[in-house]
Amino acid sequence: MLTAIDEYDIRQAFDVLDAEKDEVITLADLETILLGLGFADRVDSLTLERQLSEVAIGASNNSSIDIETVLGIIRRYYPRQIDRETFMQQSFQLVDTDNKGYINACDVQKLASDVGQSFSERQAETVIAHTSTKNANKVDASEFYAMFTPPDPN
Repeated sequence: MLTAIDEYDIRQAFDVLDAEKDEVITLADLETILLGLGFADRVDSLTLERQLSEVAIGASNNSSIDIETVLGIIRRYYPRQIDRETFMQQSFQLVDTDNKGYINACDVQKLASDVGQSFSERQAETVIAHTSTKNANKVDASEFYAMFTPPDPN
């Protein structure tokens, strides 16, 4: 069963991968989300195609997948509770490709490029400066986690 925080994390990942902001992602993007959630041992393209066709009748490998379909697949086929800490660690590692222990403006630019966006050096530095509470030139794992933590509703 997905908790509200699990769903929030999935929606955040979906938004990052929705490069065109058309509210759909590809099968490869869905695979990326599932890998980021820690389902590496259970994810392959053929399995996802079958699951997608069962959840979204008539869908194919080239289909655009909306957030409700993503959530439906995860609820139906990946029912174990997602370990938020593991999810955040894996997400951080996807951005910190050099395993430096922090993310800098170059990492932000690479991430933007990977999802089809273009960030100038200044834009990337601004993202880091607004996210970091300790050092304006880099964001450590705890700051990264805080950035993706839903606000307390109280």
